[in-house]
Amino acid sequence: MYTYDLLLMFGHHYITKTALVDKLDHLFSIARLSLPLLDSLLTANIHYFSDKALKEAVAIHQEVLAFLRYVVVYVHRNLEISSDGGQLRSQNASDQEDQFYEEVVRNLLGHLQEFLLFVDRLSNFNSTKLHQYASSTSSQNFLTHFAFHVKLDLHWGVVLVLQCLQRKFTGSKLDESICGLLNQEIREILEDLAFLASIRLKKLQVVVTNLMEKKMHFSTSDDDVPSKEIWKENNSYLLSLWLVEELAPLCKISCYGNIQEMTISGSSQWSLIQLVLRRAFSDKDNPPDEVTLQRYLRIILSASSTLGAYTKVLIYLWDVLSKRINEKQQFSVVGFQNSSYASKSACHWYNSCKQRCQNNKASLSQEDSFNLFVRILALQLSGLEEQERQQSWKQLQGRLFLTLRGSFLNRLNGEGLTRILTLFLALMMVQGVDDLFHCVLEVLDKISSSSSISNIISTRGLFAISLAQQDALHELSPLADRLVQDFNKNCSLFKQTNLDAKDRSTLWSKICNYVMDVQDVIEGSRWLNLSEDKLIGQGFSFVLPACTDAELPRMLTFIQTVIQHFRNISNKKLTDGSEQIPDTDLLQKKHSAMAKSLWGNIYPFIEACALRQTAPPMIVDLSVSFTQLAIDMDAKVMESNVHHPKASTLFEYYGLGNRGVHHSISAGYLCRLLPDPAVTTYLNTHIGNRWQLSVVQTWFRCSMSQPGSSNQLRDLTDLVFKHPQMSEILRYTTQDWPRRDVSHPPSVLDFIKACSLYVSSSESTESSTQRKQTLSLLFGDLTMAVKRLMKDQSSKASCLWIYEVISQTFKYCANYICPQVPGLLTELVLFPSLYNPQKPIPVIQLQALRENLPGFLEGLASFNLEKDPVMKKKLQDVVVKYFPRFQEMTTPLARMESNRVMLSHPLEKVLYRSCAKEPTENLIKLRYYVIKFLVDGYMPLPVQETKSSNLMMVVKFFNNLLQKTLSEKQICRDAVVLLRPVLQYLLFSDPNYKGRISPLLTLLMQGAKKCQPTEFKHKELLDCFREFLTRYLSYHHGAVFKVLEVAALQYPALLEPLIPDCTSWIEDCPQYDPTRKAYKGFLHHLGAQGNAELAKLNNK
Repeated sequence: MYTYDLLLMFGHHYITKTALVDKLDHLFSIARLSLPLLDSLLTANIHYFSDKALKEAVAIHQEVLAFLRYVVVYVHRNLEISSDGGQLRSQNASDQEDQFYEEVVRNLLGHLQEFLLFVDRLSNFNSTKLHQYASSTSSQNFLTHFAFHVKLDLHWGVVLVLQCLQRKFTGSKLDESICGLLNQEIREILEDLAFLASIRLKKLQVVVTNLMEKKMHFSTSDDDVPSKEIWKENNSYLLSLWLVEELAPLCKISCYGNIQEMTISGSSQWSLIQLVLRRAFSDKDNPPDEVTLQRYLRIILSASSTLGAYTKVLIYLWDVLSKRINEKQQFSVVGFQNSSYASKSACHWYNSCKQRCQNNKASLSQEDSFNLFVRILALQLSGLEEQERQQSWKQLQGRLFLTLRGSFLNRLNGEGLTRILTLFLALMMVQGVDDLFHCVLEVLDKISSSSSISNIISTRGLFAISLAQQDALHELSPLADRLVQDFNKNCSLFKQTNLDAKDRSTLWSKICNYVMDVQDVIEGSRWLNLSEDKLIGQGFSFVLPACTDAELPRMLTFIQTVIQHFRNISNKKLTDGSEQIPDTDLLQKKHSAMAKSLWGNIYPFIEACALRQTAPPMIVDLSVSFTQLAIDMDAKVMESNVHHPKASTLFEYYGLGNRGVHHSISAGYLCRLLPDPAVTTYLNTHIGNRWQLSVVQTWFRCSMSQPGSSNQLRDLTDLVFKHPQMSEILRYTTQDWPRRDVSHPPSVLDFIKACSLYVSSSESTESSTQRKQTLSLLFGDLTMAVKRLMKDQSSKASCLWIYEVISQTFKYCANYICPQVPGLLTELVLFPSLYNPQKPIPVIQLQALRENLPGFLEGLASFNLEKDPVMKKKLQDVVVKYFPRFQEMTTPLARMESNRVMLSHPLEKVLYRSCAKEPTENLIKLRYYVIKFLVDGYMPLPVQETKSSNLMMVVKFFNNLLQKTLSEKQICRDAVVLLRPVLQYLLFSDPNYKGRISPLLTLLMQGAKKCQPTEFKHKELLDCFREFLTRYLSYHHGAVFKVLEVAALQYPALLEPLIPDCTSWIEDCPQYDPTRKAYKGFLHHLGAQGNAELAKLNNK
């Protein structure tokens, strides 16, 4: 009301929020001037009052009433009393405006007093005319009748304004003025009505209402306000106000002055009301509408609180309302139309009916006629003594079930069925459950349930009745059996795959309604000892697997709520004296039945759902709840027919993920379960300390699966690091624990490094062996974990992270996970497609290997490869297979990296640290085997035709490696491996390639020259040269010396011991033979010894 910015009053538009303040004098002036105009209409038409004059008079009357209603609304919304000092202010006004609004209210009171003077002068309405009106039954005093109505309306409008002001400004400076004017007005109205009642009592008795209907507040002075008791003298009549707008339909004279003749006999007030109702409904062609009927019923409800019960009125009202029971009201319902309770829960239905029965004043404005009848019925029956109530109930019961016959029930629609169930629900609350329970079931059996609306309402009504039975501590078994049977049937249909969208939506709505109502029943139970377990039926095993991802959370939330409530009740102590405690044996039997329903109908789905790659997050909470439930059951003595997994089995399944449970489920499960002391105590008792090592394995697997940080994994990391064994290991890291960086990936990598330090710091062989065994247990089955993760990984980041973690594990801990190394290599590095040229390797894995292959290589090099041919072969395969796959700038993978100008080869990365002055023994060994395997793979001996690209790539790789090497000792070590193939390829290769290979021989000789002979035995190098001469000089003659000449230029001292052998080999050559000439060129580079030998040859 009055929610728009502009409103229309007296034919003009005004601003709603400011009209009363800005135009106060103007509006009251128009209102006062309207009354003389109305009076002139009545005076001018004293002998004949035409329809036109009546319409004009009614219009003026309604305009003035509308103005008074606006004043009431404005005062209610915009004015209030200040919180300090009792100062008047507007709700949105500042302190500076208090004085202004106080003046506004003072002016308002003055205008109201002046307005009342004009009302009293209307048609000169004095006591003589009042007596004439009261004693007349003819239509000659029509104008007087109408004027009397107008006067009461206007006086009542002023009373409402004053009453609103009084409630707003109690305790303010204006309180006294407002109360004085209000009490004066009320006294004048009551005096007029009292005078009227003293003359014609039965006319006033028709008006069955009281002052509290309008929530009036009077002052406490008995002198100012007549006592209500005077209106009940000798029980002769009921105190009532003539509220014209509300009560005119029940009066002899309507609000427009039309006179209706009726005969009233008898002295009982209820008889009078019954006669008025019969008169009101006598016109079958034009019965009262819903609004009028509600007015009647509100009056009867008010009378019931004073007059008590009267069964005949109840029976008559039932006869009237049963004929209108299918009339539809306007409700906003989601999913289903034409049903007022289809979108509400059974709990809401039950609580609304309960409130309706207990409080006949609550929410009257929102009740339809049938609900008002239910209020009247509950009020009258509950106010009777037991014997009188039973007698009244028998009378009402006969008429009620006489109506509820086949034809009547078959005609019921959704609205009618809702109202019938509401009626039964109210009767159960008042009369008792036992008398009506079976009657309800009989009625529902007779009702046709072919429509979805009827099924939904019937089911919801039965759940509301279940709540009533639950409050009365009655067994729910008969109702539960009926309800769960329908639910199982719906679930069986829902799981079918050939349903169309409409049928599926209807079934899903029914299932959701059932779940919501079952939750209300279970949460409303105090002990779960009334067969609530039967509501968890087999249908859940049908519907859960059939739910989509959008539907499943609704069901899982319900299950979590039920389990939690069941655990709370089952752990509840039976020592509370504030309520009735059930029999212990019966309670244990009922709880066993509930547990059996949960484990049998719901848990199998939770167990299967945990294996999904995209399991709903709530599966974690449910797995924890079932584990806690299993612990509770293990601690108690349940019946033998309750079969369930042990809590230790559940912990291994969900927490340790031994059977393929997704890592996210395991991480969340452990985070929620391990902080519970009861759980850890149980695990220590039933599993022992070994569960702690298994938790570390799960943590490692979960950390390896997530490349980013998450709160869940951080919490799990904190829990794992508190483990005593982990704390001992982490002491060997150089980082502070816990890390300042809260992201978990560095924690995993640092843990891996700490493991290496943990073993290497052992003081004895026995201690080292024991620590290696501990680490082997901590890592667990990495091969299986990696296999699952690589199968599940769906992003580049996750793939890179898995490779990074495992490569670091290889680098630092390969010796501790030796049995798993072949399997890990097969999964991540040496997968079958690598050996099949027809199958390309995924680009993401190639990129991951480019960045993390060095870690795998270092880990393999940590083994004793001479005694372990398997690891040696694995290392060889990695080097040979991946060397040609990673080129610097020509591969597609390199072109993908737009942000990097140059991409180093993984082998170059891993061997870069071996180029230092003092490389580690592991790097020296790795470098030796990498060079050896590259030589064997791409520079085979004897020299064969190889792909020129691979050969040049290997040569370039060796050149780059030797150029970066700072240690001459390392170059000398490389020369032992490289010298023989380099010499042969310089001898046999195409001339175009010799120019690229000769710098490699130069680098080898330069490095060997810088090494001191006392530190490195050069015999191996010299043997290579001697073997080269012995094998190829007889066939290739001078070409051999051309090759040796390259080495002699850099390190002549190394080749000087070959001079005697070479001279003896060429003595038989002619003087001008090319071989002799080549040998002389070779001798020319061997320094003094070579020149001496050259001189001898020349002399000969």
